[in-house]
Amino acid sequence: MSTTQTDAADIAKSSSEEEHRKVDGGTGSESDADSKLKFIRDFWEKYAERKLPAPSWIAARNGMHKSRALVRPLRRSVGPGRKIRRNARDPRRHGSSLYHKTVRLLESAEKRATDKSGFARPNFYSASLVDNPDVQSKEILIPDETVAFFAGVLEKFSQSENIWFMRLHGGCRVHILPTTESSGQDRKVVISGSPRAVEVTIQRIMVVKKRQERGDPLVDIQKPPLPILRSHLALGENGRTVTSMNAVRGVWGYVSRPGADFDTLVASWPSLTTVRQFAEHVEQLTKSERSPGHHTPHRQRVAMALRDLFSHADKEHLISTLALNTAVTYLLKQHYRDFVRGILNRAGHVATTETFNIILKSVARNQNIVSFRTVVVVMRRLRIAPDARTWLAFLDSLVSPLNKAHLVRVLERKGYLQDRSIVRTLLQVMVKDLFKAHLRDGRTVREFFYKTIMVAGSNWFPPSLIKQMFTVTVQLRNVHAMQELLKVCKENQLQLPSAVAYEVIHLFPQDTFSAVHYVLQCLDSPHAELDKETYEQLFVNAFQNKHFNICRVLWRYACMNESTTKPMRSTLNFLLTQNKASNRFSEWDQRWWTTAGKVIAGVCLHLPKYPLKDDLLRVIPPEFHDSPLSAFVNSGTVEGKERARQRTAAKAIVRHDYQIGAWYRPKYSVTHMLEAALALDKEWGSVPRPANWFLQNALDIPIELDLRKRKRHKR
Repeated sequence: MSTTQTDAADIAKSSSEEEHRKVDGGTGSESDADSKLKFIRDFWEKYAERKLPAPSWIAARNGMHKSRALVRPLRRSVGPGRKIRRNARDPRRHGSSLYHKTVRLLESAEKRATDKSGFARPNFYSASLVDNPDVQSKEILIPDETVAFFAGVLEKFSQSENIWFMRLHGGCRVHILPTTESSGQDRKVVISGSPRAVEVTIQRIMVVKKRQERGDPLVDIQKPPLPILRSHLALGENGRTVTSMNAVRGVWGYVSRPGADFDTLVASWPSLTTVRQFAEHVEQLTKSERSPGHHTPHRQRVAMALRDLFSHADKEHLISTLALNTAVTYLLKQHYRDFVRGILNRAGHVATTETFNIILKSVARNQNIVSFRTVVVVMRRLRIAPDARTWLAFLDSLVSPLNKAHLVRVLERKGYLQDRSIVRTLLQVMVKDLFKAHLRDGRTVREFFYKTIMVAGSNWFPPSLIKQMFTVTVQLRNVHAMQELLKVCKENQLQLPSAVAYEVIHLFPQDTFSAVHYVLQCLDSPHAELDKETYEQLFVNAFQNKHFNICRVLWRYACMNESTTKPMRSTLNFLLTQNKASNRFSEWDQRWWTTAGKVIAGVCLHLPKYPLKDDLLRVIPPEFHDSPLSAFVNSGTVEGKERARQRTAAKAIVRHDYQIGAWYRPKYSVTHMLEAALALDKEWGSVPRPANWFLQNALDIPIELDLRKRKRHKR
């Protein structure tokens, strides 16, 4: 038996044994955990030795120092008045130097955090760390409902570390430790400040706790009938499940609140008097509805409101980690990094490791180590210790395979890879490189699944991991690997995210029929829907390959699902106004350019009655009121005012489609209609026919008016 066959047999045997035992149960030895990491170690050693080719732009940048180009990278000296001198350093050495400096900076931050005494006060840039011998710290245990009464319950971060300050006798710091450090059903709370401030703060907390236990009706958050306990997985060490625990336990449930009017929320600022009100107000701002009468984008108004709220001097004592993390998450998602810097300047005294992990994860997407180091410097100055997630964000920011290989070794040396959740996150960060090297070696998708099971467990295949694997098959243009991956996912009933269909379409730029076929396979159920990006990509694919009925179905279902995009609307508006095609085109191409828009548009225009009919018909000539799309069937050249009226009518029809189309719902699913459109377009082939024939024989899409959707849009 060959070595390859032996390896495959061993892998299959190991995976079979893994599948027959519960992954998260039992006790495993340290050597067993080390053997599961062998896959990662072996890969990175091989990856570093082979020095797989980097992207073209990286290769060009790395080779710049050897070229004789006239323009070379320059570096401006720090001191004033000095001349600009050429930077003759090797870019690869420079990148490696930055990497090692960042590693040392993170380790320095870890060491400085362990030497921490005292705590950061509000306005930390001027007050720095408090190290007063009179400051006392006392640890108490309180139930989760008491924490919720003071800090609030938000959709995210409620179970995480939380810090805020109380204005009592010079200031008192309340530090809620994360649920991972809880003692049974109680959360650990560290109260720091002067002896009198600590005493008064504990008294206030205990009064609320006793009122909750008595069932005081004036306390809005009552003691739950069942104790709130951590999950089985969280209670175990190193990700192992604890089975000696009651099967029934209480958990927090989050009821989504309807979005409030933005201007109303801003006007309510004077009424914010507690830490809980402040945190809940921040969350409401991030989910607020747009106020009418403003031309500034709503997300920009929300970002400015968050910046002003955190900069308000009278609200500084209400800022908590919960509110800070919620605001930072929203601002980074909306790409307002400068606002994050300003908020952190005012609220850095309540920042935690999780706060900086949110920022570093966003910075890592740009793979800019300099920006990453800037954030770590602030983290070090505040004496906030990096954790495993911080190092994983650093790994995600790296480009060089050699640096990645070294950092994995650092993580292993620090013991982070003994935690299965960290190993799983690490696998998500590096799965693209792993899977790409695996396929380039000529190995199968099924073997990669077996290896992943050995490392992360058989019950862990999140949609994000599956999506990245499909992305690799598209990058390598490997249709066979995509088919095998799709088959394995179906066999194991793995959930496929909607983004998978978007990736698959890129494999078939010239074959819409195959693209539709695999998109339908990617949908988990017959009633599954496509997302906005998939609608656009498949519509563009069908448009480029000139398929009437597939474009017709995609446009109309996108309108009914409010999933149209600007490229889709612009394309259809262009097609509607095409009256004559160039003679250099084939007869089929000429028919496509002059007829496609009339076939695709018109979600409800074929009905005898439809909403806002009179408003639309004002821009349509009277002789075409029964069939508005027939007004665009014109083989001649239209100029002047008539051409302007035609363009106005085309815009009105497209606008009517995506605005009023949302009031309707289809009688059949999009998968059903795409299959029908696929069969009809195959039957039509590329045979040129008169324009009216295409209009009369196009696929019929049954729809019905949805009164609930209509009322919602009117409101």
